[in-house]
Amino acid sequence: MKIRLFLEKNARKNADFYYSEGKRYREKAAKAEEALKGIDKRIRKMEKTKEKRMESKKKEIAKTREWFEHYRWFRTEGGKVCIAGKNADENEEIVKKYMDDGDLFFHADIHGGSVVIMKGGTDADIREKISCAVFAASYSSAWELGYNEVGVFAARKGQLSKTVKEGNLKKGGFGIEGEREWYKHTVLGLAIGRNGDKISSAPWNHNDFEKAVEIRPGGNLNKAQATKKICEILKARDEEVSWLIPKGRYTLRVKK
Repeated sequence: MKIRLFLEKNARKNADFYYSEGKRYREKAAKAEEALKGIDKRIRKMEKTKEKRMESKKKEIAKTREWFEHYRWFRTEGGKVCIAGKNADENEEIVKKYMDDGDLFFHADIHGGSVVIMKGGTDADIREKISCAVFAASYSSAWELGYNEVGVFAARKGQLSKTVKEGNLKKGGFGIEGEREWYKHTVLGLAIGRNGDKISSAPWNHNDFEKAVEIRPGGNLNKAQATKKICEILKARDEEVSWLIPKGRYTLRVKK
């Protein structure tokens, strides 16, 4: 380390000078440290404010979402809400938690598929029931198997049972007692569309979207490819679209 000495000053005055300089720099360093602490506090305060705003925004978004929007859902032409479970847990949940005596239970006549509940379904007209049958057919294993159509049945709440002759049914499975309403040869197909900032799915002939893509089983697209194309068309995020698409292969058409 080099130290500059002033020849016009004696040793004491040189020492006093460097002592004063050292003191001045220590004071500057202390002030700089205090300033950094102040900046750090402001940054933490800004981060907390941002977190609070984000939390508040999430709560506001949650308030604007209806309970059924946590599931796959659509409204019929008559305004009735239809909800579909995407797994055994949700199938069980929507029946136990949300199905009332005036509702209808829909399921494709094939092993594996969504339970679909139409709220107020016992008062629905035939067009509404067919729409709900299309929804149930499309969210069944028939899509993954490449079927274009499948039978669908409907039943009332009082007809559902968790036991059959063979014993208790697994979670998400229900036995049906008595006569069912049948919708034979129900055609599979969905519309995935946008209304405002919401992305949802509906039967293929649903026309209440601002912009929508019609998807059908079969074709050259896998799920990742179909999701990407739909996201590009609807200007949506992957997570908004992928959970609405059944397993299988797909053909796409932009709905006019």
